[in-house]
Amino acid sequence: MGEEPEFGPVAGLAPKAAVPEQPVPAEYAARAASAFPQTSLEKDIQLLSAKLDALKAILDNINQRLANIERIAQEAQESEKYERY
Repeated sequence: MGEEPEFGPVAGLAPKAAVPEQPVPAEYAARAASAFPQTSLEKDIQLLSAKLDALKAILDNINQRLANIERIAQEAQESEKYERY
């Protein structure tokens, strides 16, 4: 009777006109990519990476300070050993 085909156009929407796609110059593609905001996951990963870098720097500093303390303690033990004799 007056039924629309099962796979026909959706009521109220005009069919999409066939427009041939133009190649996008690299300059415009780079601008378009940077115009889109980063996803929350990407921001979280960058933040986590920055925090890990900061923690690594802190641990490296502590490691260096500990090595200096150990060296000073070793020198003190050696000088005590020589003073006893």
